[in-house]
Amino acid sequence: MLRLWPEQRSLGLFPGQCWLSVGKQVARDTTSPESGGLLNVADGLLLRLPSAGWPRPSLDVLLSDEMSRSIVLPWQDGLRTRQQQLRYAEVCLGDAGVPSTGWTVQQGYRRYGCAGIAYAVPSETLQQLAALASARHLRLRSVLPASAAAFWREPHGCVRERVVLLEEKRRVCALRLGRDGLMALDVQPVIGSPALAVSRLLRRLQLQTQDVATVVCWSVDPGSAMEALAKECFPHAQFRRQFAGGQHAGE
Repeated sequence: MLRLWPEQRSLGLFPGQCWLSVGKQVARDTTSPESGGLLNVADGLLLRLPSAGWPRPSLDVLLSDEMSRSIVLPWQDGLRTRQQQLRYAEVCLGDAGVPSTGWTVQQGYRRYGCAGIAYAVPSETLQQLAALASARHLRLRSVLPASAAAFWREPHGCVRERVVLLEEKRRVCALRLGRDGLMALDVQPVIGSPALAVSRLLRRLQLQTQDVATVVCWSVDPGSAMEALAKECFPHAQFRRQFAGGQHAGE
């Protein structure tokens, strides 16, 4: 049978858990380099799964939130052009502490009149990923922080809220999605016990809302206790568990 679509690759870069998936094949690396060493791990993974023969397969990269910055982007009337929207996102990220230079900013809304997301990735990281892809004869198609990937993939506009919990090695993040779009994006650093960090984040969520219909628990750790802790806080919600071993947040 003639294959009509080019081969696609998905690369996940997280401290302590990196993977590359090509179709049903998945190569993993569970070493714990600092963020600057993750690109070396990525190159090693690309070498372990050689190209299937397409001239330039596409590459999608899912990036640790630790290597990026993401914020809730309030809706702003009167922004007519893409450049105006990006400038607005840059200002909001600047207010959140992201420097005005050295970062590449993206933003988006899922629904008219509802809050969206703005996120920034170091420009140097994007350049390095593009160079790495080119050296391996790949076409870099997308680079998304985990929180941004969850924002784009999860349903929006629901009457009852949806919570996405993203657990990494050194941080836990919670996205609240509801009728008004992205309602909150909260982060808890992991200092000491991961379970303690999850509990602190969940307690803050409980103070904000109890009307949660769905909780998505996404983790780079297959042995995470996050789901059990979340069920204690939101016992009437539906739960979906997601392990990051070759899958994107929110899938």
